[in-house]
Amino acid sequence: MAEINNSMNTGQHLHLITAAIVAFFRNKTVSIIARILLTVVFFIVVNKSISAGDIAKLAGRINPLYLTIAFLLSILGLYFQVARWKIVLKSVNLPYDKMIPLKTMLWGNFLGFMTPGRVGELFRNTGENPQRKSDSVLSVIIDRLIAILMVLICGCAAMTIQGLVYGEKLFILQSVALIVSGAAVLALLFFRKVHNNALKKKFDRVPIVLQGLKNATDFRVILISIAAHACLLFQTALLLSMFGLHDMIKNMVIAALAFTQMIFLPFSIANVGIREYSFGVYIQMLSPENDAAGIAFGISGIILFFNIILPALGGLAWFMLDLRKKRNYE
Repeated sequence: MAEINNSMNTGQHLHLITAAIVAFFRNKTVSIIARILLTVVFFIVVNKSISAGDIAKLAGRINPLYLTIAFLLSILGLYFQVARWKIVLKSVNLPYDKMIPLKTMLWGNFLGFMTPGRVGELFRNTGENPQRKSDSVLSVIIDRLIAILMVLICGCAAMTIQGLVYGEKLFILQSVALIVSGAAVLALLFFRKVHNNALKKKFDRVPIVLQGLKNATDFRVILISIAAHACLLFQTALLLSMFGLHDMIKNMVIAALAFTQMIFLPFSIANVGIREYSFGVYIQMLSPENDAAGIAFGISGIILFFNIILPALGGLAWFMLDLRKKRNYE
C-alpha cells in the first residue's frame, strides 16, 4: 500500500510540475521573452563568423539601382498577395470591399512579424469580422496554404534543376522534409484516436479547410500566386547578383530552395537567423567561391526590411490611425 501511495504521490507531483511548466510558457510575457531570446541566440550563432570588415565590404557592393528594383518588386509582390487575399475573402463570403484586403494584409504582416512561423498572421482578419472569428481564421489558413503550396512547387522544381544541371544533392532539405512529413502523418493518426474534445474539433475542421481551399483556388488565383512568388524569387536573385553572384538562373534556384527550407524551420521571429542560415546553405552549395555567410547576411537584411518590416509598420500605422479615429468619434 505504501508503494502504491508513493507511486500516486509521484504521479501527482509530476502532473503538478507539468501543469506549472505549461502555465509558465502560456504566459504571454514569458512567451514573448522566450521568442525574442530564441531569435537573438539563433541570429548570433548563424552570423558569428561575420566581422565588421565583412559588413563594410557588403556595404560597398550596394547599388541604388538594384535596391530600387528590389523595392519595386516587393511592392508588386504585395499587390499580388492582396489580389489573392481579396479572392479568398470573397470565396468564404467575408467583406472584401474598398481597402479591407490591403488593410488586413498589412495588419497581418505586423502580427506575423511578432510571432515565430508568422502564427499571429492567422488573426489578421478577426478585427474586421469579430462575429465570424472562425471563418476569418479559416480564410487566412486558405490564403497561407495556397502561398505555401506555391513555395513547395517552386522548391521541387528548383531541386530538380539543381540536381540535373549543377549535380549537387540536397540532403538537408530532403531530410527535414521527410521528418516533417513523417511527423504530420503520425500526428494525423494520433488525432484520429485522441479523446480530447479540443483536438477533435481541430481535426474535424480539416475537411472544411480543404473544401475552402478548393473553392478559393481557380485559374486566377494560381496565376496571381505564381506572380507573387516570382516577384520574391526575382527580387532575391537580383540582390544575390548585386553581391557578386551573376548567374541569374542559379540565383533563382538558390532563392527557391532557401525559401522552401524556411517553411520547415518556423522557429524564430520574422525568420531572423533562419533566413541567413537557409541562404547560406545554398550559396555555399552552389557558389562556394563566394562569401556565403556575408552575402546571406546582406540579402536577408534587405529582404527583411523591404518585405516584412515596412509592411508591418504600415499595418501598425493603419491600426493606430483607426484607433485614434474611434477615440475621437467616442
